[in-house]
Parts: sequence; C-alpha cells; structure tokens
Amino acid sequence: VETEAPVVDPTGESSVAPAETTTLPRSGFKVMVANASGITGSAGQMSTALQSEQFIVTQPINADVTYGKQSVTVVFYVPGYETGATAVAEILGGVQIQPVATPAPVEGGSLGEAQVLIMLGTDLAGKLLPGALPAAPVDTTTTTVAPA
Repeated sequence: VETEAPVVDPTGESSVAPAETTTLPRSGFKVMVANASGITGSAGQMSTALQSEQFIVTQPINADVTYGKQSVTVVFYVPGYETGATAVAEILGGVQIQPVATPAPVEGGSLGEAQVLIMLGTDLAGKLLPGALPAAPVDTTTTTVAPA
C-alpha cells in the first residue's frame, strides 16, 4: 500500500513570519477624525494624538447629526485602505473596522482627502491612545538590579 505524505511548502512557512514582525504603515493614506461622542474638542485632541504617532491627519469634523452619539469608536475605510484602517484601529486599542458608506456619516457627507475615518465614540473621546501605551518607555532598572 502506497501512501503519499503531505508536502509542506517551506516558502509558505517563511512567508508567514515577516507579516507578524512588520508594523502596519502609518503613511500612504490620510485619517479623518469625526466627533461622534458629543464631547467638544475630542476629535481635535484625537487628531493631535494621531499626528504625534506619525499618522497623516486631515481637519477634524463632526459626525452627521443622523449618525447620533456613539458609545463605541469605529474605524471606517475607503475600499483598498483596509491596511491603513487596521493600523489606526490597532493604535486605538483594537477597535472594529468596516467599509465606509456613501455618503460618509460626517457633516457634508464627504471624507475629502481622507481614506480612513475614525468615528470617535465616548469610549475613547478625550483619552490617550491605548495602542500607543506599550511604546512608552518602561523603567526596567528595578528588575535587573536584583543579582548582587
């Protein structure tokens, strides 16, 4: 009885590893922050925070009145910009991403030059970027001093 052993393609294995170590791009697309939280100034604060993380951010805007106040932040993207939306969602702490509707749920219905839209809910309004925290310097001297 002859049996064929399954062939494992080594190139298939090695192509998976780099994807986990590469950081998602923060350029090549523009981000718009729309205030869907009802907290005045929160979209501007979030825009500034994203700029400090090397994202290209357009002028903040308010969510369309029909969209209503949101408790959960969502990242929308123009088709073809899923990777950019994923990078933004990660820095926001892993929020949901989904394709944007037409017209966009912002005042005027247009994203202008932006390809990624953050509908800023009350969960992240006025807060620091959760995904940026691990990048903050951590004091490790206390753990390495133990051996005497």
